[in-house]
Amino acid sequence: MPIQAIQQINIGYLINIDSTFVVPANQKAFLIWSNVQQVVDMFVGAFVIDTYIYTQYTIPVYDFSFSDFKKLVTNSNSRETAIDYDAKQTKNNVLIRWSRPRQTGTNINEINRFYDNNYIEANNEYGAVKRLDANGQKLHVFQERKCGVTGVYNKYIKNSGGDTQLIVTDTILTSNNIEYYIANNGIGNQSMSLVRNGFQYYFPDPVKGQYCRLSQDGVTVISEIFKVQSWAGNNIPNYQSNYPYQYGGNAKILGTWNVKKDKTSELVIVCQNGTGLTGSALIFNEEKNQFTSFRDWSNIDAIDCVNNQLIAFQNGELYIFDNINNYNNFFGTNYPSEITIVVNDGQNVKKEPLAVAYHGSNVWSCPNIGDVKTSFNQNSMIPSATFITRESMFYAAIQRADDGTGNTYDSLIYLKGVWISVKFSINSNNFEYINGIQVLIKNSPKN
Repeated sequence: MPIQAIQQINIGYLINIDSTFVVPANQKAFLIWSNVQQVVDMFVGAFVIDTYIYTQYTIPVYDFSFSDFKKLVTNSNSRETAIDYDAKQTKNNVLIRWSRPRQTGTNINEINRFYDNNYIEANNEYGAVKRLDANGQKLHVFQERKCGVTGVYNKYIKNSGGDTQLIVTDTILTSNNIEYYIANNGIGNQSMSLVRNGFQYYFPDPVKGQYCRLSQDGVTVISEIFKVQSWAGNNIPNYQSNYPYQYGGNAKILGTWNVKKDKTSELVIVCQNGTGLTGSALIFNEEKNQFTSFRDWSNIDAIDCVNNQLIAFQNGELYIFDNINNYNNFFGTNYPSEITIVVNDGQNVKKEPLAVAYHGSNVWSCPNIGDVKTSFNQNSMIPSATFITRESMFYAAIQRADDGTGNTYDSLIYLKGVWISVKFSINSNNFEYINGIQVLIKNSPKN
């Protein structure tokens, strides 16, 4: 750059600089004005800098493929990779693909290699495939509206008598060989709800509002057979819609098989809470073939049983169900123990409930108005102070119906109904039990 000396002060100078210089990559250029003698102040007025691109350089890009339709250099088996040049983003919800197997007797493992001909397709009529489960040499396929099974190194054929038989093949899965069960029940959009125990599979059908069991005898709607269809119909269909879950995502139906050390194993069904949706949790005992109780577990992220230890996540924290010193404490909150019984002996006979009795570790009472109900929409209660102990049993009279003022002790309205519901509860962190519950009733004289 040229140096221009200034001879006089208070005089403006026009300095023209016409130079070309190169600024290397990742470097900077500066303009510097210097007052060498430092006698007077120096003022720099307006100036204009024009920048021009002296040379444009084209960077060449080479494509090693001489085909516009096939990538000839990206394959690993010396064969061309077929590409659908008209394809956009597509989704095949019924496509089932599998990898190459491990070679027996060697350390060659090809589970990350998928060939184009290693696939089958389920029937698209029954919706998307939501879950697959391999059980022995059978692969169970759970779709949105149907359940089926296919053989692994086996395939189903029809014999001359029209019966289905399973024969051995050299193919991992055989195309068009999924045998569908008769029942039109599928897992819907609840892929996380599937629970397996041995040959039994348990899952909800959110479209029909049913809870199902799939076993060697086919699909059974256990919510209808074992008398919880009202619960299933009112709760399960809600999960077809998106209700935000408090800890992220949308509310779902979860499940696990709880293997207990000292008691019969059980199925745990969890319907998560959501914004605008009240969830619930229910227990099914397979040995007794009945739903046994509800649980306060509807605000958990996930639940599973590892060996014989039940674990759950809530808000990302892991909880283990192994506290035998502080019963009824779940996720830091203490809950009461509750059990409700319904007396409906003689459905066409009106009754008058009089008293209750039971064996128990302590007093289980009905402390709130509404804990005792009748079919006539009457509400009552049994306070804990009214119970007495005789011969290791607890007894108490049932108070009369609420007269609308919260008065049940001096009420003149007697309880009557075809059925009576009594909810017993106890607040305790110790192990408590109640059994042998009896309700004393008499028939109404106006039958």
